[in-house]
Amino acid sequence: MKSLLTLTLLLIACAAFAASPYDEAENSSMSRDQRRVRALYVEAAEKDSDPQRRDRARIHVARIDWYILHDAAAARTRLAEIATSSVEFSNASAERSRMECELLHDFDAARKAAQLAYDTARTQKERDEALTCHADATWEQARGERDAGKCPDRAPLADAIAKLQRAVAGSGPTIDRTRLLLDAALLSHDDAAALSAWRWYYADLPALVPTSIADRKAAALALSASRLFGEADLVLRDPCASTPIALDAAVRDIIPYAASVQRLTALVAEHHRSIALSTSDDKAFVRALGGEAATLWRALSWPGEAPPFSPEAAQREVERRFGAVVTLGETDGIFSVLYGHRVADEARSVEQHGHKGTLHFVQLDGIVSDGFAAWATQNDHGTGGWIGKDAMFQVRPMYADGPIELWQKLTDPIERARTEDEIKRETALDRQRVSGDAVAALLGLRLRLKQEYAIVLRDRLASQGLTGDALRDAFISTASADKLAASIWAHEGRHSIDKALGISKSVELEFRAKLSEVVFAPAPRGTMGSILTPVGGKGAHAEANERVLRGIVAWMRKHAAGIAGFDASAPTLTQLDRLTDDQLRVAFRTLDPLAP
Repeated sequence: MKSLLTLTLLLIACAAFAASPYDEAENSSMSRDQRRVRALYVEAAEKDSDPQRRDRARIHVARIDWYILHDAAAARTRLAEIATSSVEFSNASAERSRMECELLHDFDAARKAAQLAYDTARTQKERDEALTCHADATWEQARGERDAGKCPDRAPLADAIAKLQRAVAGSGPTIDRTRLLLDAALLSHDDAAALSAWRWYYADLPALVPTSIADRKAAALALSASRLFGEADLVLRDPCASTPIALDAAVRDIIPYAASVQRLTALVAEHHRSIALSTSDDKAFVRALGGEAATLWRALSWPGEAPPFSPEAAQREVERRFGAVVTLGETDGIFSVLYGHRVADEARSVEQHGHKGTLHFVQLDGIVSDGFAAWATQNDHGTGGWIGKDAMFQVRPMYADGPIELWQKLTDPIERARTEDEIKRETALDRQRVSGDAVAALLGLRLRLKQEYAIVLRDRLASQGLTGDALRDAFISTASADKLAASIWAHEGRHSIDKALGISKSVELEFRAKLSEVVFAPAPRGTMGSILTPVGGKGAHAEANERVLRGIVAWMRKHAAGIAGFDASAPTLTQLDRLTDDQLRVAFRTLDPLAP
């Protein structure tokens, strides 16, 4: 009888601490089973105890409906369930605008939804997202006219440029917003706005931006050199130009390559969609990629007769001519392609725990594909980089906006209040997600650590006398540098050391690299997000994260007396933020097989 009672209590405890449907959906958002992710969000929309999370779940369901299932009617129905009084109503309207623009190409409906999002916005971020959606609909309409050989009306484009400039001034120069501004300005011949947007886009790589774009041909060449091939094509094939640019040897290959990139983007997106729908055919995808490579090969100029074609030869050629980096294979068990273009290239020596390695670091932009996860989450998550045969490649756009968003959530009063409310709610839920020494993805903990890092960084910079825009710019620059130091030079640098030592298993490589990412980070709190999710399940990152956190929990139990405010009766992992940065370094170091 006693054993039966024990088993019953155990089952009750497991049920009590099981992940909620919303948490499970979030943790599974990058998986190939998007129908299951949708079902979890549907359940959360109906049953979650938090009304804001119920509405967020509805937005997620609607996004899957229109973006993956191409069911606009279902998406509209789901979004209509969100009341105008909801704090998520503006976000729901922005989602409606994106659907009308991207899926249905109903640009008037997209602008109408964007205007509703703006009128009901409560935060600066929501207002600026609504402005961006409105401008995007105008740009997409103008691009369609341009592709048909017509010169678009400049008045709507001027309005879109003004809206985007307001959004940049409000929430900062996010990478999508500044590229959209560059596109609209190039098409409308607003050289000042185009140059400003270009500088914002490559603020961390200013050498890629010229001092002037008055010479349209020189501008096209510079855009191509900065791997913005679609923008170079905008300039070269401009139906609004009074004098067409002569397509000589210097520029003539940009046009077929830009067209190929556009076709490849659509081809990869359809492959990713077929993965989400469980209808993918990897061999057919490879054949389609080969067919596109052959098409490009025939369209390129050659000094004489074109050499014999092969996919391998085509890959070498696009790397030589355009700086392309193409990797075909599996990421977390999903077959796809990673395709970007070199914009920075640097080699450094790395030393950790007395072991040395060399990291050849290449930044990529002009991204054609960042794999399935980035596509499925619309770049909310995805591949931040990978190790090739001779270099570590970073997908630059995946890193560019994080510091801007962090600053916005810290300084916008309404965003700050929302963040703090969310922290309170999720912290309470964290205590339901785990018990004792168990580990799981804890959103409350992740949010607390991120906010603590942001506050400490802002206060440190402010103590140096920085205020206003100077403080904001220093914050964004320092946060970007901190992330690069931890995620690239510490994490990826560790990969180079371990591979030289003969370590080959992906989970072991990720486990060790995550330890180094914290131990050698300028600010450990600022790099914990990628370790706190995903946790458990399949995939090298999820398995490595679980192993790391189990080790940290054991360390915390052993050293509880030295942790300020530690409560032995509360779940251990929920108190991870009680560790100082120095304690975090010590705890992670003790798990490392290389540490002395």
